[in-house]
Amino acid sequence: MAELEEEQASESAVKAFHRKAYPTYSVGDCLEKWGVNLKGGIGDGSSTKPKEFS
Repeated sequence: MAELEEEQASESAVKAFHRKAYPTYSVGDCLEKWGVNLKGGIGDGSSTKPKEFS
């Protein structure tokens, strides 16, 4: 098989070959990528106070 190797791979190709195919992302990373605001509190999305029922 040594006769098939004619030249060395470039440094960038070697790095790309040795990195993980699927990087690890957290749920928070995914939600931030989708544009979800993680800095606020938990709510139903309304910005007003709940109405009082009589």
